[in-house]
Amino acid sequence: MPIILVHPDELPKSYYTAIGEITYKWALIEFLLHDMSSNFLGLDKKTGRVAFFKTNAKEKITVLKTTAHGWIKDQKIAKDAANIAKAAHDLSDERNYVIHGVWGHEATKPKSLRLMYVKEYKQRIMPFAPRTKVSDLRKLLSRIDSLIKEIRQLYVDAALPAP
Repeated sequence: MPIILVHPDELPKSYYTAIGEITYKWALIEFLLHDMSSNFLGLDKKTGRVAFFKTNAKEKITVLKTTAHGWIKDQKIAKDAANIAKAAHDLSDERNYVIHGVWGHEATKPKSLRLMYVKEYKQRIMPFAPRTKVSDLRKLLSRIDSLIKEIRQLYVDAALPAP
């Protein structure tokens, strides 16, 4: 039998803090991906901004992946860029679930929050709704922070200008 969720108007403040951090840090990742790809493609800052205006995360990730496989001559740098693209791709769905999902709880368990989202097409009828604690959000943040560090290190290793 499906779980019926109640959707509260407010979440505990600790959830807002974690969700806000995820939102900001993901925006930073998207900016760094676009800036890094612009640099690898030899675009100046203004042209890079025009080229990437209104592109979503998946498109930025694809451009970096393509750039890694065709434009970057140094094999170690190319491999690191491809790994960053893969890591960003792997994290993007989780980020989207947190940012775009709907929170709820069972009527008798208001402190046991669940994050409801549609992971696969067949779930449009019955969305996935795992219990999600602030600690789960913090684990995602830790992985996002690690990706930011990898990106910053690639700027150094590839001798790219600071974003």
